Amino acid sequence: MLFEATCLVMDSANGLPYVDAYVQQIVSEHAAFDVTETALYAEFFSAMRDELMQLIGDDWTDARAAAWDRQISALIARGFQ
Repeated sequence: MLFEATCLVMDSANGLPYVDAYVQQIVSEHAAFDVTETALYAEFFSAMRDELMQLIGDDWTDARAAAWDRQISALIARGFQ
């Protein structure tokens, strides 16, 4: 799941066309388990970003943080609503 989520963030940044349909599929599948709060998706992607930041350490830059924040916001806006 983490690999898929990381790919989703990266592919969204690269404008790959499958992202919107995949986001809708994820939302639909999770709705079956009463996961309907947009905030939960934002929290998941933010936690993933924070873990990557810890792993990357000193190579994590403000620019990289800003890019991840933009992509998380973009993904949420694209359909995690």
